[in-house]
Amino acid sequence: MKHILIIIFITCYSCGITHTEENSDNKNDILVHETNPNITNEESSKLFEKAKVLIEQQDYKSANKLLLKCDELEPNNPTILNTLGISYFSLGEYKKALKNYYLAIEVDSLSLEAYASAGY
Repeated sequence: MKHILIIIFITCYSCGITHTEENSDNKNDILVHETNPNITNEESSKLFEKAKVLIEQQDYKSANKLLLKCDELEPNNPTILNTLGISYFSLGEYKKALKNYYLAIEVDSLSLEAYASAGY
């Protein structure tokens, strides 16, 4: 269980997710909402954020479905592949998890979270 939590922490931390929102009646105020900078497709980004919430709630099966859609929308994205690997690992599908970790490393050889997830 510790291993899974460490992997999730590393993934979330390395994603660089920020969310800043200012509510004001002033029309000159700026609304900033940044999601994962590694995910460029808007629909994929929204699905990815929902999948992360599901992972935090330990609903790995639902998260996995969303992450598979993300992968269809934005194939070969190391962040999506790594997180997909985490969901497979959490479901006990270790071969699929490793496959996704290795794909993430193949796409981005500097992906520290993928190396960590793969156990390097």
